[in-house]
Amino acid sequence: MMNFCRLSIFTLMIFVFSSFYARRVLSEREQRVLNEEFLVAASTHNFGTVERLLEEGIDINITVSEGGQTALLLAIDSGDLEMVNFLIGNGANVNLPGGFYKETPLIRAAQLGNIEIIKTLLKHKANINLVDKNGTTPLMRALQLGDIEIVKMLIANGAKVNVADKGGITPFIIVIGRDQIDMVEVLLEKGAIINAAALAFAARMGNIKILELLLGHSGRPNVNAVGFRNTPLMEAVIGGHKKIVRLLLDKGARINLANDLGWTSLMLAVEMGHSHLVRLLLSEGADINLMNDRDETALDIAVGSFLASPLIIGFSSIDRVALSHGRDSSVSLILNRMGEILKKAPNPELKEFFDACIERALKYMDPRRANSILRIFHAFARRYHDQFPVLEKEVGLAIARRGERAFRKEAVECLRASR
Repeated sequence: MMNFCRLSIFTLMIFVFSSFYARRVLSEREQRVLNEEFLVAASTHNFGTVERLLEEGIDINITVSEGGQTALLLAIDSGDLEMVNFLIGNGANVNLPGGFYKETPLIRAAQLGNIEIIKTLLKHKANINLVDKNGTTPLMRALQLGDIEIVKMLIANGAKVNVADKGGITPFIIVIGRDQIDMVEVLLEKGAIINAAALAFAARMGNIKILELLLGHSGRPNVNAVGFRNTPLMEAVIGGHKKIVRLLLDKGARINLANDLGWTSLMLAVEMGHSHLVRLLLSEGADINLMNDRDETALDIAVGSFLASPLIIGFSSIDRVALSHGRDSSVSLILNRMGEILKKAPNPELKEFFDACIERALKYMDPRRANSILRIFHAFARRYHDQFPVLEKEVGLAIARRGERAFRKEAVECLRASR
Protein backbone atom coordinates (compact mmCIF):
# COMPACT_ATOMS: atom_id res chain seq x y z
CA MET A 1 0.00 0.00 0.00
CA MET A 2 2.85 2.34 0.92
CA ASN A 3 4.61 1.63 -2.39
CA PHE A 4 1.38 2.31 -4.30
CA CYS A 5 1.01 5.70 -2.61
CA ARG A 6 4.60 6.61 -3.39
CA LEU A 7 4.07 5.64 -7.03
CA SER A 8 0.88 7.70 -7.24
CA ILE A 9 2.58 10.77 -5.76
CA PHE A 10 5.52 10.38 -8.17
CA THR A 11 3.15 10.03 -11.13
CA LEU A 12 1.23 13.10 -10.02
CA MET A 13 4.45 15.14 -9.76
CA ILE A 14 5.45 14.15 -13.26
CA PHE A 15 2.00 15.14 -14.56
CA VAL A 16 2.10 18.52 -12.83
CA PHE A 17 5.64 19.25 -14.05
CA SER A 18 4.76 18.21 -17.59
CA SER A 19 1.66 20.40 -17.60
CA PHE A 20 3.63 23.37 -16.27
CA TYR A 21 6.40 22.89 -18.85
CA ALA A 22 3.87 22.56 -21.66
CA ARG A 23 2.19 25.80 -20.56
CA ARG A 24 5.60 27.56 -20.36
CA VAL A 25 6.60 26.46 -23.86
CA LEU A 26 3.21 27.50 -25.17
CA SER A 27 3.60 30.86 -23.45
CA GLU A 28 6.98 31.45 -25.17
CA ARG A 29 5.48 30.59 -28.52
CA GLU A 30 2.56 32.88 -27.90
CA GLN A 31 4.91 35.68 -26.89
CA ARG A 32 6.91 35.25 -30.07
CA VAL A 33 3.72 35.48 -32.11
CA LEU A 34 2.77 38.66 -30.26
CA ASN A 35 6.24 40.12 -30.83
CA GLU A 36 6.02 39.42 -34.54
CA GLU A 37 2.52 40.90 -34.65
CA PHE A 38 3.81 44.05 -32.95
CA LEU A 39 6.72 44.46 -35.36
CA VAL A 40 4.54 43.91 -38.41
CA ALA A 41 2.03 46.45 -37.11
CA ALA A 42 4.79 49.03 -36.54
CA SER A 43 6.04 48.56 -40.10
CA THR A 44 2.57 48.83 -41.68
CA HIS A 45 1.13 51.90 -39.93
CA ASN A 46 -1.24 49.76 -37.87
CA PHE A 47 -1.67 52.03 -34.86
CA GLY A 48 -4.55 50.05 -33.41
CA THR A 49 -2.50 46.87 -33.00
CA VAL A 50 0.58 48.75 -31.80
CA GLU A 51 -1.41 50.58 -29.11
CA ARG A 52 -3.23 47.42 -27.98
CA LEU A 53 -0.04 45.40 -27.60
CA LEU A 54 1.69 48.22 -25.75
CA GLU A 55 -1.25 48.36 -23.33
CA GLU A 56 -0.85 44.60 -22.83
CA GLY A 57 2.71 45.22 -21.75
CA ILE A 58 4.81 44.28 -24.78
CA ASP A 59 8.41 45.55 -24.76
CA ILE A 60 8.59 48.42 -27.27
CA ASN A 61 12.25 47.61 -28.01
CA ILE A 62 11.68 43.90 -28.59
CA THR A 63 13.16 41.92 -31.49
CA VAL A 64 12.28 38.39 -32.53
CA SER A 65 15.82 37.13 -33.09
CA GLU A 66 19.47 37.92 -32.48
CA GLY A 67 20.32 40.78 -34.81
CA GLY A 68 16.64 41.35 -35.54
CA GLN A 69 14.89 44.62 -36.26
CA THR A 70 13.22 46.81 -33.66
CA ALA A 71 9.84 48.43 -34.23
CA LEU A 72 11.53 51.83 -34.56
CA LEU A 73 13.92 50.60 -37.26
CA LEU A 74 11.05 49.03 -39.19
CA ALA A 75 9.03 52.25 -39.00
CA ILE A 76 12.07 54.15 -40.31
CA ASP A 77 12.42 51.65 -43.16
CA SER A 78 8.78 52.36 -44.04
CA GLY A 79 9.40 56.11 -43.95
CA ASP A 80 6.55 56.41 -41.44
CA LEU A 81 7.31 59.64 -39.57
CA GLU A 82 4.05 59.46 -37.61
CA MET A 83 4.83 55.95 -36.33
CA VAL A 84 8.41 56.98 -35.54
CA ASN A 85 7.15 59.86 -33.40
CA PHE A 86 4.61 57.63 -31.69
CA LEU A 87 7.16 54.92 -30.83
CA ILE A 88 9.70 57.44 -29.53
CA GLY A 89 6.97 59.10 -27.50
CA ASN A 90 6.21 55.73 -25.90
CA GLY A 91 9.79 54.99 -24.94
CA ALA A 92 11.51 53.52 -28.00
CA ASN A 93 15.30 53.71 -27.62
CA VAL A 94 16.62 56.11 -30.29
CA ASN A 95 20.13 54.63 -30.06
CA LEU A 96 19.30 50.91 -29.98
CA PRO A 97 20.97 49.14 -32.92
CA GLY A 98 19.44 46.30 -34.86
CA GLY A 99 19.70 44.28 -38.02
CA PHE A 100 22.65 42.29 -39.31
CA TYR A 101 25.00 45.30 -39.31
CA LYS A 102 23.80 46.60 -35.92
CA GLU A 103 22.71 49.92 -37.36
CA THR A 104 21.34 52.65 -35.13
CA PRO A 105 18.08 54.39 -36.07
CA LEU A 106 20.05 57.46 -37.18
CA ILE A 107 22.32 55.41 -39.44
CA ARG A 108 19.26 53.78 -41.00
CA ALA A 109 17.51 57.11 -41.55
CA ALA A 110 20.66 58.66 -43.07
CA GLN A 111 21.08 55.67 -45.35
CA LEU A 112 17.50 56.13 -46.61
CA GLY A 113 17.85 59.90 -46.91
CA ASN A 114 14.79 60.70 -44.80
CA ILE A 115 15.60 64.17 -43.54
CA GLU A 116 12.42 64.57 -41.45
CA ILE A 117 13.05 61.36 -39.53
CA ILE A 118 16.68 62.45 -39.04
CA LYS A 119 15.45 65.74 -37.57
CA THR A 120 13.12 63.84 -35.24
CA LEU A 121 15.88 61.53 -34.03
CA LEU A 122 18.25 64.44 -33.44
CA LYS A 123 15.50 66.29 -31.58
CA HIS A 124 15.23 63.31 -29.23
CA LYS A 125 19.00 63.26 -28.59
CA ALA A 126 20.06 60.42 -30.86
CA ASN A 127 23.86 59.98 -30.66
CA ILE A 128 25.13 61.31 -33.98
CA ASN A 129 28.48 59.52 -33.89
CA LEU A 130 27.44 56.00 -32.91
CA VAL A 131 28.67 53.42 -35.43
CA ASP A 132 27.45 50.10 -36.79
CA LYS A 133 29.48 46.91 -36.51
CA ASN A 134 31.68 48.00 -39.45
CA GLY A 135 32.45 51.36 -37.88
CA THR A 136 30.20 53.29 -40.27
CA THR A 137 28.70 56.55 -39.00
CA PRO A 138 25.46 58.31 -40.02
CA LEU A 139 27.59 60.92 -41.84
CA MET A 140 29.27 58.23 -43.92
CA ARG A 141 25.87 56.85 -44.92
CA ALA A 142 24.69 60.31 -45.93
CA LEU A 143 27.85 60.83 -47.99
CA GLN A 144 27.35 57.49 -49.72
CA LEU A 145 23.81 58.58 -50.56
CA GLY A 146 25.10 61.91 -51.87
CA ASP A 147 22.57 64.13 -50.08
CA ILE A 148 24.43 67.36 -49.35
CA GLU A 149 21.57 68.82 -47.26
CA ILE A 150 21.65 65.88 -44.86
CA VAL A 151 25.44 65.98 -44.79
CA LYS A 152 25.42 69.64 -43.76
CA MET A 153 22.76 68.97 -41.13
CA LEU A 154 24.69 66.11 -39.56
CA ILE A 155 27.93 68.10 -39.50
CA ALA A 156 26.10 71.09 -37.98
CA ASN A 157 24.86 68.78 -35.22
CA GLY A 158 28.32 67.48 -34.36
CA ALA A 159 29.07 64.65 -36.78
CA LYS A 160 32.82 63.97 -36.84
CA VAL A 161 34.49 64.45 -40.23
CA ASN A 162 37.85 62.88 -39.37
CA VAL A 163 36.84 59.35 -38.42
CA ALA A 164 37.47 56.07 -40.22
CA ASP A 165 35.54 52.82 -40.29
CA LYS A 166 37.15 49.44 -39.59
CA GLY A 167 38.41 49.26 -43.16
CA GLY A 168 40.13 52.65 -42.94
CA ILE A 169 37.49 54.39 -45.06
CA THR A 170 37.01 58.06 -44.14
CA PRO A 171 34.37 60.58 -45.22
CA PHE A 172 36.96 62.04 -47.61
CA ILE A 173 37.53 58.70 -49.31
CA ILE A 174 33.79 58.18 -49.74
CA VAL A 175 33.24 61.48 -51.56
CA ILE A 176 36.39 61.04 -53.65
CA GLY A 177 35.10 57.66 -54.76
CA ARG A 178 31.83 59.30 -55.81
CA ASP A 179 33.67 62.17 -57.56
CA GLN A 180 31.65 64.77 -55.64
CA ILE A 181 33.73 67.92 -55.50
CA ASP A 182 30.96 69.88 -53.73
CA MET A 183 31.07 67.37 -50.87
CA VAL A 184 34.85 67.66 -50.72
CA GLU A 185 34.51 71.41 -50.34
CA VAL A 186 31.99 70.98 -47.50
CA LEU A 187 34.32 68.60 -45.65
CA LEU A 188 37.28 70.94 -46.11
CA GLU A 189 35.25 73.86 -44.76
CA LYS A 190 34.41 71.80 -41.67
CA GLY A 191 38.01 70.90 -40.91
CA ALA A 192 38.48 67.55 -42.61
CA ILE A 193 42.17 66.58 -42.64
CA ILE A 194 43.74 65.80 -46.01
CA ASN A 195 45.69 62.68 -45.17
CA ALA A 196 47.86 60.45 -47.32
CA ALA A 197 45.05 57.97 -47.93
CA ALA A 198 42.80 60.68 -49.38
CA LEU A 199 45.50 61.88 -51.78
CA ALA A 200 46.42 58.35 -52.82
CA PHE A 201 42.79 57.41 -53.42
CA ALA A 202 42.09 60.53 -55.48
CA ALA A 203 45.14 59.76 -57.59
CA ARG A 204 44.08 56.13 -58.11
CA MET A 205 40.52 57.12 -59.06
CA GLY A 206 41.69 59.70 -61.59
CA ASN A 207 39.78 62.60 -59.99
CA ILE A 208 42.02 65.39 -61.22
CA LYS A 209 39.74 68.28 -60.13
CA ILE A 210 39.46 66.88 -56.62
CA LEU A 211 43.19 66.23 -56.48
CA GLU A 212 43.94 69.78 -57.61
CA LEU A 213 41.60 71.06 -54.89
CA LEU A 214 43.29 68.95 -52.22
CA LEU A 215 46.81 69.84 -53.33
CA GLY A 216 45.93 73.53 -53.48
CA HIS A 217 44.43 73.60 -49.99
CA SER A 218 46.02 75.88 -47.42
CA GLY A 219 47.11 72.88 -45.37
CA ARG A 220 49.72 72.02 -48.04
CA PRO A 221 49.39 68.24 -47.95
CA ASN A 222 52.50 66.13 -48.44
CA VAL A 223 52.47 64.97 -52.05
CA ASN A 224 54.94 62.19 -51.21
CA ALA A 225 53.11 60.77 -48.19
CA VAL A 226 52.26 57.07 -48.27
CA GLY A 227 48.61 56.04 -48.26
CA PHE A 228 47.40 52.49 -48.91
CA ARG A 229 51.10 51.49 -49.03
CA ASN A 230 51.85 53.75 -52.02
CA THR A 231 52.52 57.40 -52.75
CA PRO A 232 49.93 59.34 -54.79
CA LEU A 233 52.26 59.12 -57.79
CA MET A 234 52.37 55.32 -57.54
CA GLU A 235 48.58 55.16 -57.27
CA ALA A 236 48.18 57.41 -60.32
CA VAL A 237 50.55 55.13 -62.24
CA ILE A 238 48.58 52.04 -61.19
CA GLY A 239 45.39 53.73 -62.40
CA GLY A 240 47.05 54.68 -65.69
CA HIS A 241 46.23 58.40 -65.32
CA LYS A 242 48.79 60.35 -67.32
CA LYS A 243 47.41 63.82 -66.51
CA ILE A 244 47.52 63.09 -62.80
CA VAL A 245 51.04 61.70 -63.04
CA ARG A 246 52.03 64.93 -64.78
CA LEU A 247 50.25 67.02 -62.12
CA LEU A 248 51.94 65.20 -59.25
CA LEU A 249 55.37 65.52 -60.83
CA ASP A 250 54.76 69.25 -61.28
CA LYS A 251 53.76 69.45 -57.59
CA GLY A 252 57.01 67.89 -56.46
CA ALA A 253 56.34 64.15 -56.40
CA ARG A 254 59.62 62.26 -56.09
CA ILE A 255 59.79 59.93 -59.04
CA ASN A 256 62.15 57.32 -57.58
CA LEU A 257 60.53 56.74 -54.19
CA ALA A 258 59.82 53.09 -53.44
CA ASN A 259 57.01 51.49 -51.44
CA ASP A 260 57.51 48.96 -48.65
CA LEU A 261 58.17 46.22 -51.22
CA GLY A 262 60.80 48.28 -52.98
CA TRP A 263 58.62 48.99 -56.02
CA THR A 264 59.04 52.35 -57.76
CA SER A 265 56.54 54.15 -59.96
CA LEU A 266 58.44 52.96 -63.03
CA MET A 267 58.23 49.33 -61.92
CA LEU A 268 54.51 49.69 -61.31
CA ALA A 269 54.00 51.25 -64.75
CA VAL A 270 55.78 48.29 -66.32
CA GLU A 271 53.84 45.76 -64.24
CA MET A 272 50.49 47.36 -65.14
CA GLY A 273 51.35 47.55 -68.84
CA HIS A 274 51.09 51.35 -69.09
CA SER A 275 53.61 52.01 -71.86
CA HIS A 276 52.65 55.69 -72.12
CA LEU A 277 53.59 56.15 -68.46
CA VAL A 278 56.80 54.16 -68.85
CA ARG A 279 57.93 56.64 -71.49
CA LEU A 280 56.82 59.64 -69.43
CA LEU A 281 58.59 58.47 -66.28
CA LEU A 282 61.77 57.68 -68.21
CA SER A 283 61.72 61.13 -69.79
CA GLU A 284 61.39 62.64 -66.29
CA GLY A 285 64.43 60.82 -64.97
CA ALA A 286 63.09 57.58 -63.48
CA ASP A 287 66.02 55.38 -62.46
CA ILE A 288 65.90 52.14 -64.42
CA ASN A 289 68.56 50.51 -62.26
CA LEU A 290 66.77 50.57 -58.90
CA MET A 291 65.86 47.14 -57.52
CA ASN A 292 62.88 46.00 -55.48
CA ASP A 293 62.91 43.52 -52.59
CA ARG A 294 63.14 40.65 -55.07
CA ASP A 295 66.27 42.16 -56.62
CA GLU A 296 64.38 43.04 -59.80
CA THR A 297 64.81 46.17 -61.86
CA ALA A 298 62.09 47.61 -64.07
CA LEU A 299 63.77 45.85 -66.98
CA ASP A 300 63.66 42.50 -65.18
CA ILE A 301 59.93 42.99 -64.66
CA ALA A 302 59.54 43.79 -68.35
CA VAL A 303 61.47 40.75 -69.60
CA GLY A 304 59.51 39.03 -72.33
CA SER A 305 56.91 41.80 -72.61
CA PHE A 306 56.34 44.49 -75.18
CA LEU A 307 57.23 47.09 -72.55
CA ALA A 308 60.87 46.09 -72.75
CA SER A 309 61.38 48.19 -75.87
CA PRO A 310 60.68 51.58 -74.24
CA LEU A 311 63.04 50.67 -71.44
CA ILE A 312 65.83 49.72 -73.81
CA ILE A 313 65.47 52.08 -76.74
CA GLY A 314 63.58 54.93 -75.11
CA PHE A 315 66.71 57.11 -75.32
CA SER A 316 69.21 57.77 -78.04
CA SER A 317 72.08 56.83 -75.75
CA ILE A 318 72.25 53.20 -74.67
CA ASP A 319 74.67 54.22 -71.94
CA ARG A 320 72.01 56.46 -70.38
CA VAL A 321 69.55 53.59 -70.27
CA ALA A 322 72.28 51.39 -68.75
CA LEU A 323 70.74 48.09 -69.73
CA SER A 324 70.58 46.54 -66.28
CA HIS A 325 74.36 46.87 -65.97
CA GLY A 326 75.06 43.70 -67.89
CA ARG A 327 72.79 41.49 -65.79
CA ASP A 328 71.71 38.17 -67.26
CA SER A 329 68.17 39.43 -67.54
CA SER A 330 69.17 41.66 -70.47
CA VAL A 331 70.32 38.65 -72.47
CA SER A 332 67.26 36.68 -71.42
CA LEU A 333 65.12 39.58 -72.60
CA ILE A 334 66.63 39.48 -76.07
CA LEU A 335 66.26 35.72 -76.42
CA ASN A 336 62.70 35.62 -75.15
CA ARG A 337 61.73 38.48 -77.44
CA MET A 338 63.03 36.53 -80.44
CA GLY A 339 61.35 33.39 -79.20
CA GLU A 340 57.97 35.10 -79.04
CA ILE A 341 58.35 36.35 -82.61
CA LEU A 342 59.26 32.91 -83.95
CA LYS A 343 56.48 31.17 -82.04
CA LYS A 344 53.91 33.42 -83.70
CA ALA A 345 55.32 32.93 -87.21
CA PRO A 346 58.03 30.23 -87.30
CA ASN A 347 59.17 30.54 -90.90
CA PRO A 348 62.63 30.24 -92.47
CA GLU A 349 63.04 33.97 -92.95
CA LEU A 350 62.47 34.65 -89.27
CA LYS A 351 64.80 31.83 -88.33
CA GLU A 352 67.52 33.39 -90.44
CA PHE A 353 66.81 36.74 -88.83
CA PHE A 354 67.09 35.22 -85.36
CA ASP A 355 70.30 33.39 -86.22
CA ALA A 356 71.79 36.64 -87.46
CA CYS A 357 70.85 38.46 -84.27
CA ILE A 358 72.29 35.70 -82.11
CA GLU A 359 75.49 35.70 -84.11
CA ARG A 360 75.86 39.45 -83.70
CA ALA A 361 75.11 39.26 -79.99
CA LEU A 362 77.53 36.42 -79.37
CA LYS A 363 80.23 38.19 -81.31
CA TYR A 364 80.32 40.96 -78.72
CA MET A 365 79.86 38.87 -75.58
CA ASP A 366 82.00 39.76 -72.59
CA PRO A 367 84.19 36.67 -71.95
CA ARG A 368 83.93 37.20 -68.18
CA ARG A 369 80.23 36.47 -68.39
CA ALA A 370 80.56 33.38 -70.55
CA ASN A 371 79.35 30.81 -68.00
CA SER A 372 76.17 32.64 -67.01
CA ILE A 373 75.35 33.46 -70.62
CA LEU A 374 75.89 29.83 -71.61
CA ARG A 375 73.29 28.74 -69.06
CA ILE A 376 70.76 31.13 -70.55
CA PHE A 377 71.51 29.92 -74.07
CA HIS A 378 71.18 26.30 -73.03
CA ALA A 379 67.80 26.91 -71.37
CA PHE A 380 66.62 28.81 -74.40
CA ALA A 381 67.81 26.12 -76.78
CA ARG A 382 65.90 23.47 -74.82
CA ARG A 383 62.74 25.54 -75.02
CA TYR A 384 62.99 26.14 -78.77
CA HIS A 385 65.17 23.22 -79.84
CA ASP A 386 63.00 22.40 -82.85
CA GLN A 387 63.38 25.88 -84.32
CA PHE A 388 66.89 27.17 -83.70
CA PRO A 389 69.40 25.15 -81.68
CA VAL A 390 72.10 27.23 -80.01
CA LEU A 391 75.29 25.22 -79.70
CA GLU A 392 77.87 25.68 -77.01
CA LYS A 393 80.66 25.74 -79.55
CA GLU A 394 79.08 28.77 -81.27
CA VAL A 395 79.23 30.64 -78.00
CA GLY A 396 82.77 29.51 -77.42
CA LEU A 397 83.85 30.90 -80.75
CA ALA A 398 82.22 34.25 -80.08
CA ILE A 399 82.79 35.16 -76.45
CA ALA A 400 86.35 36.41 -76.79
CA ARG A 401 85.64 39.21 -79.24
CA ARG A 402 84.73 42.66 -78.01
CA GLY A 403 83.09 44.21 -74.94
CA GLU A 404 79.78 44.51 -73.12
CA ARG A 405 78.86 47.94 -74.49
CA ALA A 406 79.12 46.81 -78.07
CA PHE A 407 77.08 43.72 -77.24
CA ARG A 408 74.32 45.91 -75.84
CA LYS A 409 74.32 48.12 -78.92
CA GLU A 410 73.95 45.15 -81.24
CA ALA A 411 71.24 43.63 -79.05
CA VAL A 412 69.24 46.86 -79.14
CA GLU A 413 69.49 47.01 -82.92
CA CYS A 414 68.11 43.47 -83.09
CA LEU A 415 65.23 44.41 -80.84
CA ARG A 416 64.54 47.53 -82.89
CA ALA A 417 64.38 45.46 -86.06
CA SER A 418 62.00 42.95 -84.46
CA ARG A 419 59.31 45.52 -83.65
